Amino acid sequence: MVGRIDPLKGQTFVIDILEQLQNQFPDLHVAFVGEPTKNEGDDYFKKLKKRIKMLNLSDRIHFVPFMSDVEKAYAAFDISMIASKGETFGMVTIEAMMAGLPVVGTASSGTPEILSDGKHGLLYSPDNLAEAVDCVKKLLEEPDFRKKLGVKAQKKALKTYELDKVTDELLEMVKNL
Repeated sequence: MVGRIDPLKGQTFVIDILEQLQNQFPDLHVAFVGEPTKNEGDDYFKKLKKRIKMLNLSDRIHFVPFMSDVEKAYAAFDISMIASKGETFGMVTIEAMMAGLPVVGTASSGTPEILSDGKHGLLYSPDNLAEAVDCVKKLLEEPDFRKKLGVKAQKKALKTYELDKVTDELLEMVKNL
């Protein structure tokens, strides 16, 4: 999971998913790439670490500081998780898709549109832990499907969100004003 460490981003929810799947998938690890929002304190970050320790998941959950070259993080992932209750336009979702990762995201705000209502990623209802667990479990149990979904996601991202294409479309819109 890439993004700032913040209650709105849903790291606690991802910890809950790992807690549910830890026995069935003993090699499953979670990486949180990002840092707490600057000048807002680190109370949430401390609560996360305390919860992780209480659940005995410290060896399976890894915190990686902010990276300017986030592609390296995506290259190490098998799945990208979007756990926030709503993202208007999820740059992290698009970055993961560009990297060829299957994305599991919340079926709210702009995420269903980016993931084409589940055609280019798996969706779960906000706060529905059972649905989110099922999505992750499906991708872990079906590596061929996981790879196929990642390829589809990447094709869509390159076709729809590639920088030159978006820039050209924006310039065309400005010309027509």
